[in-house]
Amino acid sequence: MDTRSDHTLVGVYETQAEADDARQDLLSSGFSESQITLNPQATGARTAETGEESFWDKVKDFFNPGEQDIYEEASRRGHALLSINVAEGDVDRAADILGRHNPINVAEKEAQWRKAGWAGGRQTEEAGEQKIPVVEEQMKVGKRAKERGGVRVFRRVTETPVQEDVRLREEHVYVDREKVDRPAHEADFREQTVEASETREEPVVSKEARVIEEVTIGKDVQERTETVKGTVRRADVEIEELDQDFHRDFETRYADRGYQYAHSREAYRFGQTLASHPDYRDRGWKEVEPEARDLFEQKNPGRWHEFKDAVRYGYERTRQHKAA
Repeated sequence: MDTRSDHTLVGVYETQAEADDARQDLLSSGFSESQITLNPQATGARTAETGEESFWDKVKDFFNPGEQDIYEEASRRGHALLSINVAEGDVDRAADILGRHNPINVAEKEAQWRKAGWAGGRQTEEAGEQKIPVVEEQMKVGKRAKERGGVRVFRRVTETPVQEDVRLREEHVYVDREKVDRPAHEADFREQTVEASETREEPVVSKEARVIEEVTIGKDVQERTETVKGTVRRADVEIEELDQDFHRDFETRYADRGYQYAHSREAYRFGQTLASHPDYRDRGWKEVEPEARDLFEQKNPGRWHEFKDAVRYGYERTRQHKAA
């Protein structure tokens, strides 16, 4: 049975009946169906009919690198797997229920399988080689035109009343008679016609269209440099030397505290990493311990006292190997 730091517990059982009993016990104790995931006992490759694909999709993120292969191997060899997600206050209760139904010791089984020739991981059938890809994401930045606004210009015709004063001239004909007394001449007896016409001015309106203003529409182009930030992922391959004698030595040394190597593997690896870092590899444990505690509790708050011996053992063991 394995317990994850995010409160996901995984139990591995010899038979389907034991897994079913454990599941029923969990439900009877108040845990819900949504918390429990059961991978039915099966042999051979994973198939959709056995339900194993759904199980691994749900729990694969809770395994440390390399551990999923161990549990998949357990499933392939006919064992049934049961996982449950619980809150922190329910960890002990759920672990006790899983432990009632005889879960197998995965660390011991792993040692037996490896001794029998199982190398772990997925192997190629022809050459028997194990291929583990190292994956790295790369960020590619391009650009595209995106409309952000603009200007629309309309021309409309409107009519506005106008007025202007103009002086107009009118002519009027008048005839006056007045009495005179003078000698008449022969010319005065000639017939004569005189005409006089009257005129008046009238306003004449004409319109002339003139362009009084022009509106120009254009674009000013500016270029700017923008820094694009993002994150890319990389899947590195970590190589861990498997030493079964060391595993047994570790469990024997801390048997009185109930430790198993499988439960403290991440803490041990943390100690290995410290011992390989240039800032720590030449310093003794007493000097390193305060800094190691701060670093460890950043990801595992409140768990230093539970795993500090595993961290120290990994640190000192790695330094011994490097000095040898």
